[in-house]
Amino acid sequence: MALPSLSGQQVQAIMGVFKRKVEELQVQELPADEVEELIFQLTKVTLKDSLINFIVELTERKETLDLAEFMNITLKVLSRTTEWGTLSTPTDGEVGFHRIHQQIQSRLLKRGFEFNVVVVGNTGLGKSTLINTIFKSTVARTSIEGEVTPPASTLQIHTISHVLEEEGLRLKLSVTDTPGFGDAIDNSNCWDPIVKHIESQLSLYLDAELDVERTASIPDTRIHACLYFIPPTGHGLRELDIAAMKALQETVNVIPVIAKADTLTPQELLQFKETLRDEMLSADIYPYPRTEYADDDDEKLAVLAIQEQLPFAVVGHNHSVRKDDGLVVRGRRTRNGFVSIDDGAHCDLASLCDVLIRDRMDDLIQTTALFHYESYRRRNVVQGDSADLDVSEGTTDA
Repeated sequence: MALPSLSGQQVQAIMGVFKRKVEELQVQELPADEVEELIFQLTKVTLKDSLINFIVELTERKETLDLAEFMNITLKVLSRTTEWGTLSTPTDGEVGFHRIHQQIQSRLLKRGFEFNVVVVGNTGLGKSTLINTIFKSTVARTSIEGEVTPPASTLQIHTISHVLEEEGLRLKLSVTDTPGFGDAIDNSNCWDPIVKHIESQLSLYLDAELDVERTASIPDTRIHACLYFIPPTGHGLRELDIAAMKALQETVNVIPVIAKADTLTPQELLQFKETLRDEMLSADIYPYPRTEYADDDDEKLAVLAIQEQLPFAVVGHNHSVRKDDGLVVRGRRTRNGFVSIDDGAHCDLASLCDVLIRDRMDDLIQTTALFHYESYRRRNVVQGDSADLDVSEGTTDA
């Protein structure tokens, strides 16, 4: 790791906090558990959890540090962040780099971006209808009214891609449906083809990255989000749901939703959501977003607020209707009254759209790249290296 080179003033600041602390404690070397506090004193910036964990890793098996060791650890920490706080170097005027966000926006407008979703759930839960509702377009195939579609005898993988455009920005959206999931008499391991499909997209990206003649822009078919549809039974998770979500969460961001939530009364729905949250926690199912992926305390609080809403209770409907008061909304009449699907008091569709699109679409893409893809890459590159080593050793022995 290349460590940053500091100015004389910055070096003096680091030496100063070290000297003051050891004098205060009347010791020759700095106790290792004081490092986090001293770096905070240097920068006046609250350290993110990832940096705190990095400091713990660096000071492991060390009780005290001399000045050189403290300086080295401080440089390693600074090399992992741009939040230097009071150690930042002031400028005498405008340089212009603050405009880089305009350059990024301009490039994004020219290139567009890719977003890939897989929907998982039993036949008849309104998966395609919900996707079409979310994106306000026919991007997923739905059954024609009156058409009877027999359940698939085996699970199938169907992907449909579209390019949507909004205010000059192009989105290449790919929706993968999984007809046949959970519809057989024996559903043992019926999620395996879905996991293999998700891993195959990670593999395609890895192969493209490792290609000697790789292109400047690698097509991204990695799955960024999995909408997992839970039947509105009001009872709890099935063994199938638990096993499937546990398997899927290892390779993709899983967002659980309660399908056709308007079939439950508000009280039934509240109780059902609480039951599902308790059962997911007991089963070690951790839906997206996850606190361990949060960069700072503010992000962690935002994640916790979203987790309190999970699973999202959703209603899909692609037509607008006129209410008795003359207002035209997307919704429908049910036995429990009129459901306005975009009204947060009626269902969680708006909150789901916030997580999937408006507020966290980029985070879903980045989480896929930084966590799920990196985990897959490390596993497979290490396995590949081990295989190459075995072949080499076998050849030498021969």
